[in-house]
Amino acid sequence: MRRDWFGLNETKWIRAVCAILIILVHLTENDFFPQNRVTNLIGKTGFIWVGLFFLLSGYGLVRNLLTREKYKVNFLMPHLLRLLVPVYCAELVYLVLDAVIGNYDFRWDKIVVFTNYVSYSWYVVSIGTVYIVFYLSAILTNRYTVEVFCGITLSAYVIFTKIQVSDVYYKGIIGIAIGALLAVIQFKQHLRNMSIFVIAVEILGALLFSICFDSTAVWHAAIVVGIAASLSVGFQYFNPLVIFQLNRLSDISYEMYLVHGSLIMFFIRNSSRGQIAAGLVYLGTILTAYLIHETSKWVSRKLLRLL
Repeated sequence: MRRDWFGLNETKWIRAVCAILIILVHLTENDFFPQNRVTNLIGKTGFIWVGLFFLLSGYGLVRNLLTREKYKVNFLMPHLLRLLVPVYCAELVYLVLDAVIGNYDFRWDKIVVFTNYVSYSWYVVSIGTVYIVFYLSAILTNRYTVEVFCGITLSAYVIFTKIQVSDVYYKGIIGIAIGALLAVIQFKQHLRNMSIFVIAVEILGALLFSICFDSTAVWHAAIVVGIAASLSVGFQYFNPLVIFQLNRLSDISYEMYLVHGSLIMFFIRNSSRGQIAAGLVYLGTILTAYLIHETSKWVSRKLLRLL
């Protein structure tokens, strides 16, 4: 039986480490540590850890749908409650503390979007929306749930990039879509032969539509193709399309961190010593390239001042 590398049992430790690192990133952003090049670099890596959560969420949704009977029947409420209960508990705790010290500034119109006290509520809103879309896709369709879910997700990504929506929302969506694609390829034996073809056409159509209006979609296409090609050889070799993203460090993108982070974690999780070494080299290459880029900008600024 094929080992489920991205499943919950195999990624529990990754999720725990990511949660700790996300807390560290937030501390660096809130001036808990002195601001310097190291803390700035740590702050930027937050996209890797959040991106992995998105990727694993998308993977888990499709994986469970394909392998567990009646998964969609009792899906929505338990998942939404696991999201909303901690958030509202945090809101309540902060409300009580503020009331005790006499700093009552609570707005009822913000309670729906969790912005009274919880600063990073965009993650809850993004994942919650994906859960609802996934549930509706599963209920309204029978044989084509995966195709419909991927189609709606990719369509939302295209639309959100063209209208005034915060980029964290649509970047989270592309993370979910990549995770769903991983599950489709990993568990293709549970799907009809046409499923992968249909999803591939959906991805291609969404990216081609974006390219007509936004040239950065070319890089998104390279990411999707790079993941698919890497999966086809079991993540044993570096994919040039993914590494090619290193040439774009002047505009470090969420998607690049998402792909690099997922590849690194997979390399390190594998029992092969060669792949552990490959993962460390890969991580070192990314950080080195970034530091070289930042150093070159610093040198350029110094030279301009001298001139």
